[in-house]
Amino acid sequence: MAVAIGSLDAFARAAKIAVDLSGGSKKLGVEHYAQTWSQGEAEMFQAEYADYELVDIWREVDGIRAVKSPFELSEIKILGEQMTSAMESFARVAKPGELIWKATATAEEFLKAQGCSWGRAKMSLNHKPATILPPFGQRFMPDDIVLLEIDYSGAFGHWYEMTCLFSFKPLPAPMGEGIRRHPQ
Repeated sequence: MAVAIGSLDAFARAAKIAVDLSGGSKKLGVEHYAQTWSQGEAEMFQAEYADYELVDIWREVDGIRAVKSPFELSEIKILGEQMTSAMESFARVAKPGELIWKATATAEEFLKAQGCSWGRAKMSLNHKPATILPPFGQRFMPDDIVLLEIDYSGAFGHWYEMTCLFSFKPLPAPMGEGIRRHPQ
């Protein structure tokens, strides 16, 4: 049984406000609605407001976001420095025999103490193709190769992602050679 949009309090209210503000244009600009709305919300919106067209305006919004003020550039630089320090705190704790989540939590704790509001750390261990949340209870092994990715938003909401490769031993020849050919 389909759920009418009117029964979805927050979504229904937001949809009504958007329609009221559209000025009768019958078009609503929405950023990434196909990826950000929950399953079925676009269909429910269309059922309630069949004469309205949803237009994905992500290109326009991204174009506006690409322009940064000196203040924003300064904040992004500060966040980059904080992310670097978080990676360094991870490296200080990450040792064979140490809990993986403890090293990762140290990096995240540092970022949160700097005012970073939300984010996550994830990693790939030993050539696995996907990054996952740090495994709870698992310890670093001497042969581990860790690709750590930290994604966090800074104190003013700017998003920053940083990825670093860590190894307790020299990297295998093909990997090490590739990194030497393409530093930073």
